[in-house]
Amino acid sequence: MNFSERTIILLTFLLLIICKGTQAQIIQKSDFKGFQWAFFEWDSDTHPDDIEIQCNCIYRFYDEQIWVIATENEKVSFLINDKIIEYIASPNPHFDKEWKKLTGTAFPTPLTSEQLSVYRSYLGLKMLNQPVPEFVISDLLGNEVSEKDLEGKVSVLNFWFFGCEPCKRKVPVLNSIKKVFEDNDQIHFWAFSSDPEIKGEEQYDFHHFPQARWLTESFSVIGHPTTFVVDKNGIIRDVFTGMTRNPDFLKNNLIRSIDQLTKEL
Repeated sequence: MNFSERTIILLTFLLLIICKGTQAQIIQKSDFKGFQWAFFEWDSDTHPDDIEIQCNCIYRFYDEQIWVIATENEKVSFLINDKIIEYIASPNPHFDKEWKKLTGTAFPTPLTSEQLSVYRSYLGLKMLNQPVPEFVISDLLGNEVSEKDLEGKVSVLNFWFFGCEPCKRKVPVLNSIKKVFEDNDQIHFWAFSSDPEIKGEEQYDFHHFPQARWLTESFSVIGHPTTFVVDKNGIIRDVFTGMTRNPDFLKNNLIRSIDQLTKEL
């Protein structure tokens, strides 16, 4: 074997090591139990747009982490660079299977703090991939709409009320998201208020529907604000509950969710 051959073999070996070292990876960094947030990390050389997630779950991108919440025994598949990495959510000891018999926002009592957290997660997942409940409601001008008006477009439905401080903090984020998509007329931005009369609507750039408290039961909303992202077929594809301390985290993930669904139009 001459020098040139040895050099080629050595360079090929080093290239294989480098390629192997830079392969994208998804690594579980916390316990992955059903109805409980867990997080995973990926290497910094991978762009989040190159990661595809397949599951009946809710997931969020944050820095170089992916936060996932899924039902117990749910398989979560990460497809990255043609490589599939799978994890399965183990059973959660705080989840009570009797909860599945409850309807709407029925609240089991008593609950430990751990059970309360799990039950809230369960309600969010309960609506995921389900059709929007039937409803007929009037806007501020008395115009009636129903769930059928959501068909054919992507819809962002936010449940709130004026006296809710987290709701008020979420308004600027929702307004900024609507502005991102202002040139797209294939997206509904609707706000359902529990108040008899809308207050502060001039600062909130959504289509408003007052007296919508009754609708929270149908959507299993137990906390405000709650935002649903609905696809063109009227199926709930994402749920955002509460208001995070990091507005950019919420904004980026809501935009990602809406953008994915607009590509299906």
